[in-house]
Amino acid sequence: MVTKKKKRKPLTAGQILCYIMVTLTGFIMFYPFWYVVVYSLSSYSSVIGKGAILWPQGFTLEAIKNVLQDPDIYTAYGNTLFLAIGGTFFSLLATLLFAYPLSCHVAGHRVISFLVYFTMLFSGGMLPTYYVVRSAGLLDSLWSLILPVLINPFYVFLVRNFFEGVPEQLKESAFIDGAGQYRTFFSIMLPLSMAVIASMTLFYAVGYWNSYFSAILYIRSPERRPLQLILREMISSSSTEELAGDFSASDLTPTTLKMATLTVSVIPIICVYPFLQKFFEKGVMIGALKG
Repeated sequence: MVTKKKKRKPLTAGQILCYIMVTLTGFIMFYPFWYVVVYSLSSYSSVIGKGAILWPQGFTLEAIKNVLQDPDIYTAYGNTLFLAIGGTFFSLLATLLFAYPLSCHVAGHRVISFLVYFTMLFSGGMLPTYYVVRSAGLLDSLWSLILPVLINPFYVFLVRNFFEGVPEQLKESAFIDGAGQYRTFFSIMLPLSMAVIASMTLFYAVGYWNSYFSAILYIRSPERRPLQLILREMISSSSTEELAGDFSASDLTPTTLKMATLTVSVIPIICVYPFLQKFFEKGVMIGALKG
């Protein structure tokens, strides 16, 4: 039998307008990043005096090579990777272990939930947090960028709502088979919450990767500076002029080196996003609507 192909309905004016708006919005959001990449791959003499550019002009990898030859970049990369990987792991673990008892309605769960919610509205402030970090002996330590922000209260409620949406029959069947709370949590709840975990992984990883202001307050030693602090120094100081050397000979300027450093620093975290994108919307919507 020959099946007839269904004719596609013509797009309405409203749909065409939506496609145009989405395309323009996507271009506006993507172009600044693309401009940084294109500028870092272009020779300065080719782009000077030009406005918006879409493709590399006078293609060269000189700026990228110059940045990668700086040993401070690799040290900062190691610190930032520790924050992004280690911090995300501990934050996920703490958030999940905190949210699960709240979903089980342990004694005092309403009071604890209120205290968590209160921190979403009012924080201790910069100076009290600094004194707490100093009193704990965490100054000039990478742990000062992890422990004060270990748990995000919004993610706690997100995960708690998801756990509350899991059918009680699953938990009861596990208890009947002799499983305790820990076995139920690790064998049943965690496998079911992979979408929420993937969403939180992306949120936490991006937050730690972009950790900037806390590093200014707590980090003193150059060998413990994260990547964002290196970027700040390159953008706000004349250190890039020392790296560039003879501009006329190498066609490098502080601007091209800044663009190259930005490109080198942002690409790794962007590469993580495609692997978590399929879980992103599902995880947020499930955690936000159920319960």
